[in-house]
Amino acid sequence: MALKVKLMPENKVVEMDEKKARVETIVRRLGLPLEMVVVLKNGNIATSDELVSEEDELVVMRAVSGG
Repeated sequence: MALKVKLMPENKVVEMDEKKARVETIVRRLGLPLEMVVVLKNGNIATSDELVSEEDELVVMRAVSGG
């Protein structure tokens, strides 16, 4: 299995080859700035140093602004 990451607001699922990784590593591999996302691990806000495994549900929510 692989890590599955749901990207919001795109509602797109991305698979990553790793079985375990830190939140910061995942966000950077997605090419997103850590300061512009909120990451949920199993429905709870995750810190950048938190370890995620393939059994976890991971959602990366990008900040969206407009005017």
